[in-house]
Amino acid sequence: GKQAMLFMAGALLFPNVAVGQGNTEPNLKITPGRVEVEFADARTSTTAWKVDWAVDSRHGLIIREAWFKREDKWLKVLGDCRVAEIFVPYYASKTVYFDIKENQTRSMPVSADMARPGTVLDGKAVLEVRDRGTLWIDQAVGKDQPVRTYRGRELVLWSPLQAGWYIYLFQFSFRDDGSIAFRSGSTGHNSPREPHVAHMHNT
Repeated sequence: GKQAMLFMAGALLFPNVAVGQGNTEPNLKITPGRVEVEFADARTSTTAWKVDWAVDSRHGLIIREAWFKREDKWLKVLGDCRVAEIFVPYYASKTVYFDIKENQTRSMPVSADMARPGTVLDGKAVLEVRDRGTLWIDQAVGKDQPVRTYRGRELVLWSPLQAGWYIYLFQFSFRDDGSIAFRSGSTGHNSPREPHVAHMHNT
């Protein structure tokens, strides 16, 4: 976590990475347990990510290692990265779950319909390259100079993890400017034993 935070701050100090005059399609390379993506535009140097991943029945999606490349130099950004616990306390009730410690979880197969428009990886995870919207607009000084824009993109890996009545979605995003984002969310339905009792899902 500390490494990622420092790296995100570094990306903000070097905005030239995110200036361009039109995007080109990212280059993707998929091999067992690894995905690689190369981002480029018309004006800037190429940036790239190399991500080793896995899915296990207890923790769901795991990032084993991740490297970022800028100016032809690879930098290791992440080591082992996974959800350590899912703590679920119920309000006004004595019910408390520690989903991972109590072995409540199991990996969930991913179908093409679930993954659309993404690519299914080994039937366990999904790969997507997403648009992040317009991140940069620039215009050179002078009359009638063209306006340059750049739309951000990100490599996204996500996978579902089932725990009782819930299906958690864990997502890791690796962006073209070198920043990283992590998201988790609980989907599915409430426990039929306590369907109307308020509770929290803490990951």
